[in-house]
Amino acid sequence: MIIAIWCVLAALLALMVAGWLVLLGVVRALDDIQGRNAPYPRILQQGLDVGSIAPAFNGSTVDGGSFSSENIGGGSMLLVFVHPGCAPCEVLVPQVFMVFAAFQLPGTTVLVSRGRPEDQPHGWRRSLRANGAELEIVLEKEDEISKAFRVDARPFAYLIGRDRKIDAARVINDANEVLALIRKDSRPEKATSTVGES
Repeated sequence: MIIAIWCVLAALLALMVAGWLVLLGVVRALDDIQGRNAPYPRILQQGLDVGSIAPAFNGSTVDGGSFSSENIGGGSMLLVFVHPGCAPCEVLVPQVFMVFAAFQLPGTTVLVSRGRPEDQPHGWRRSLRANGAELEIVLEKEDEISKAFRVDARPFAYLIGRDRKIDAARVINDANEVLALIRKDSRPEKATSTVGES
């Protein structure tokens, strides 16, 4: 009889321990999911201050040329930091190309990416020029441009004015946010034009 009671108690104890382990696993899984879907508060703190002077930079372009920010004249610049293998970047870059073509973005659009030309996704391996505006993909070897602009996570964008001052800086994920940034609007849902709508 006493042995039977001890067996029941041991079984109940084992069930309690198993239940706690399952609960702990569920909590950890939820924390992991929440961490991946969080609004990235650390990323939102990155970057240079709006109103500061943008550093000059140069690098090779994806099509084998060279680029210097000092050679763009007095035009504005949309500067977007991306890299291959970054899922949001691989969604965003084709949209930037579409926005450039459809909305004829003024000035110069520069996508700063890591690696060699052959490391870039196929759709990233080109430059565009239209109506005096240009879109270039500039490659950095060891994050030298990212460090100058204090960018450590991507995609992140700056709008730089004709006076080389930073007019806007933010995490950017889609075409509407590109348009909102160009309009210096912190509320991307106010963008009136949507790329990809039928």
